[in-house]
Amino acid sequence: MGSFSPGDFARFVVAGWRLPAALAVVAMVLMSAYMLVASPVYEASITLAEKPSASPRLDMSALGQLGGSNLLGGIASSLGSPSSAKFSEFKGMITSRNTAQQLWARDDLLPRVFHNRYDQANHRWKKPGVLGRMRRWFNAQLGIVYGDKPNVDDTQAYLLRAILVSEDRQSQLTVVTARTDDKQLSQELVSFVVQAADGALRKSSLDSSEQYIGYIEDQLNNVTQTSHRQALIKLLDEQEGTAMMSRVAVPFATEVLTAPLAGSLPTFPRPTPLLLAACVVGMLAGIGYLFALFQLGKPIPRFWRRTARSASGAEMANTPFN
Repeated sequence: MGSFSPGDFARFVVAGWRLPAALAVVAMVLMSAYMLVASPVYEASITLAEKPSASPRLDMSALGQLGGSNLLGGIASSLGSPSSAKFSEFKGMITSRNTAQQLWARDDLLPRVFHNRYDQANHRWKKPGVLGRMRRWFNAQLGIVYGDKPNVDDTQAYLLRAILVSEDRQSQLTVVTARTDDKQLSQELVSFVVQAADGALRKSSLDSSEQYIGYIEDQLNNVTQTSHRQALIKLLDEQEGTAMMSRVAVPFATEVLTAPLAGSLPTFPRPTPLLLAACVVGMLAGIGYLFALFQLGKPIPRFWRRTARSASGAEMANTPFN
């Protein structure tokens, strides 16, 4: 086999141009068929910002008056926790099991989330298929019994796939995005997870504050020393302020900067880039096949030869390059 000649190979490709062109068309047709059956993906996003802490700052001199009470010290330190810690906890709650449990309890959302497993006509969950029955049998051997309805584990797994939490370090903004095959569902789902995470954090803060308030009030009934009572009253006032803020019907841990925004077109599949990629792949496959023929010294199959207008063209299509 002689040395490779780019010029000869270029003429060889021109002579067999029908093959790359045909493969490009086939690839584009197959991609078009795939796009017709592929489930579309719609995205809806909410932009959030960390909410500044509105809790009154604890007078650190009061801490010295608390004696050796570890619980009171813990209450005091909880009041001084930065808002960033609360916001980080909020972001972790978005795809948590707590949020999944709340979604699992929503009979208006769950059938739409698992629409492939829900019989809309009869308003009931479908029986599992062969693989589903095998999974159910193995779980039963472990003492885990599931019904036809997706369980909380399924729901959390879905959230981990469908919800994306990203942060722009320059602007310090957080974007929560839901990706589903239904535009309306994407908007409702991203709103739901943000509200569910914020509500869970609000409830946790309120429960803690109420417990602290009860404990501090008990201590006030037993403490007589003036300095200690002043410190306890200070803590009580601040915990009551925290509890009051937890009861207000406004976002607790975050500021919502934008309503759920969704594009009018799905983010996948996108016809233009996919068809272009299919065309390029088909062309490269055809050129690769011609390159193999060229290197092996074999002629282009008759069906794929370009009709030559000159004797040199006909010779190029039929003559191997050794």
